[in-house]
Amino acid sequence: MNFVNSWLAEVWEEKIEETTVDKIRNLARDYDEGLVPEDVLVLTAGVDVQKDHFYYVIRGWGYYEESWLVRSGRVEYWDDIIEVLFKTEYCRVNSAERIGVYMTCVDSGFRTDEVYRFVARGRIRQRQ
Repeated sequence: MNFVNSWLAEVWEEKIEETTVDKIRNLARDYDEGLVPEDVLVLTAGVDVQKDHFYYVIRGWGYYEESWLVRSGRVEYWDDIIEVLFKTEYCRVNSAERIGVYMTCVDSGFRTDEVYRFVARGRIRQRQ
């Protein structure tokens, strides 16, 4: 942008590819929630901590930053988060292979001290 404006003395025009319903439909794949598509290499999770509950998302990642939603939901307790993220293995589509969550990011905007204790507890378990 700087080059176009300052050096070429031209007006910069942002070129954003327009998303259409048809483009999104073409990218959609048919698989059930909780199943891991064949091209997934690793599962990651994110947890959004709220005042009285948690939202979580588990995504599968493949080559070239391609990703798939494997599971998402809302739970009420830390034990539920532990169950979904660390005690559940997810089955691959068309295979008996099971895969667990490799890495998780937890928001600490709410209930900060609880989040820090939760994360520290996970680190201790990981070392054992």
